[in-house]
Amino acid sequence: MHALSPPKPPRRVTIPIRSRPGNHPGRFTAAFRGADGSLTEGPDLTLPAGQIGTWELTITVAEPLAAGGGFLFERFSFLLGHSPQGHNPRGRDFVTLEARSKASLQLVVNTLNQSHWPSFARVVVADGTLTAGEGFTLRLGDRRQGGPGSEVYDVTTIGRLVASLDRDGTAIYRRLAGGEARIQITSDPRPELLSLLGPSTIEPGEPFALHLVVFDRHHNVCAQYRGRIRLSALDGAVTGLPAEHEFGATEAGIAILDDVRIVAPGLIRIDAEDPDAGLCARGNPIRCAEGLASRLLWGDLHSHSWGDVSMALMDDP
Repeated sequence: MHALSPPKPPRRVTIPIRSRPGNHPGRFTAAFRGADGSLTEGPDLTLPAGQIGTWELTITVAEPLAAGGGFLFERFSFLLGHSPQGHNPRGRDFVTLEARSKASLQLVVNTLNQSHWPSFARVVVADGTLTAGEGFTLRLGDRRQGGPGSEVYDVTTIGRLVASLDRDGTAIYRRLAGGEARIQITSDPRPELLSLLGPSTIEPGEPFALHLVVFDRHHNVCAQYRGRIRLSALDGAVTGLPAEHEFGATEAGIAILDDVRIVAPGLIRIDAEDPDAGLCARGNPIRCAEGLASRLLWGDLHSHSWGDVSMALMDDP
């Protein structure tokens, strides 16, 4: 018996359309149904990075919409799934359309420019009329046919989902009144990594700050972390170092410990651990020397391009 191959993807398509301001009547609701049975819905959704489940976007029309008209769905400042597709029901990010009407609807999914262009799907009335009270549900990461679902974007950010309407088939889409959902993506509440950083070079007795940061599995700062970090160094080598530091709600995963000093020249490393959470870290080497002629400094030199989803689109308010 031969294993079945996954369906071949169709030709990739894009949706080079942007919505315009508007106030069309109609109802738009957004929800995320987690694989764990949770349900988050409303105009403001808060979801942890990396949660698995299904996006459910529902439209209810307020006025008749004839053939040629349709709806446009855009996402801003975050990625909606990894690779939305409509051909493989057992693959990730499978997109389906469920109509509550006798009208024939056509679904177009942006499979070409998902990370750059914000329009990710378009639903057009191909035949018949959507009447008042009818509508449809668009599912991204539909799991009902055995697919794994979709993953919430793994970077903490605030994004938007926007629904717009083309009333007359001109491909001019104007936004629905109330046709926006705001998506706040938080860190995964489970801590995964502890980081401890100090200066690379310092003089004896010179005060400096230690940076303690707890990350989730996606390398977001784990803002929900609560715990007690034990700190240690060579006996007598460091002053101002507390034996432990307790993270509370106000620190949101980041603590800065000021007025730490190394008393004598040498190469020092500071250790940190939270055995209850399974976290441990060894700080960077700190070279302590008298009369330093120069300092070793570090920076993160990199760049971002137009449409970077983790910094919001440059033209997105």
